[in-house]
Amino acid sequence: MTINFSEPTKCRVSLNVFGGDLELSQVSERLDLLPTREYLVGEKIPPHSNGITSERVSEFNMWVFKIDVDELRPLEEHFFALVELLVEQRIEQLKVLSSQFEVTIQVYITNDAGIEIPVKLMAVLSTCGIPILIDVQN
Repeated sequence: MTINFSEPTKCRVSLNVFGGDLELSQVSERLDLLPTREYLVGEKIPPHSNGITSERVSEFNMWVFKIDVDELRPLEEHFFALVELLVEQRIEQLKVLSSQFEVTIQVYITNDAGIEIPVKLMAVLSTCGIPILIDVQN
């Protein structure tokens, strides 16, 4: 893998909940959060800056909450914002949601030579079993 250090590293982190029969409004109510994006089964998903250049169709209902940190800020700031978001009440609700649907933390990052995940975040995520999916773009 070749890393281009002349370009700044960009990253995004999101909390995702998805499933075929997922009621999107129910996720918002349970987590007391408004999503950044929502998609219904069959809905077109526009191209994103994460390297996907073509339009896709959603295979399931999807609720997405993007962590509100500038893409050019270090990945660790995105993770700390995520830890602050996952207060005890939300962790309990995420446990319930993850028993019925897919719940993931999605990380998109470009031009990075390594990824460090803070111990505190790993401890929080391990209590509710949320996997971290990392997509490195070059």
